[in-house]
Amino acid sequence: MNRYVDGVPDLCVEIPSDTNSRSDIREKLGEYFAGGAKLVWVVDPDDRSVKVYRDAANARVVKEDAALDGGDVLPGFSCPVSKFFN
Repeated sequence: MNRYVDGVPDLCVEIPSDTNSRSDIREKLGEYFAGGAKLVWVVDPDDRSVKVYRDAANARVVKEDAALDGGDVLPGFSCPVSKFFN
């Protein structure tokens, strides 16, 4: 039996495919935050970075030589971005 959570998680992780346009990603960000997400990570395998969004309009880029943290959504979480691409 399949069960689904009714709602949006606090953290969403998006790994865009080659067919996703920037407008597709912006639309998804809007949906995530409109639904109640508090944090969104958009992983960019080509740039080997993660864009960290706390709202749909502003991102902080974390490069592979830095660590990603979970802030107040995942307290205590920390992971080198390079681990995402190994």
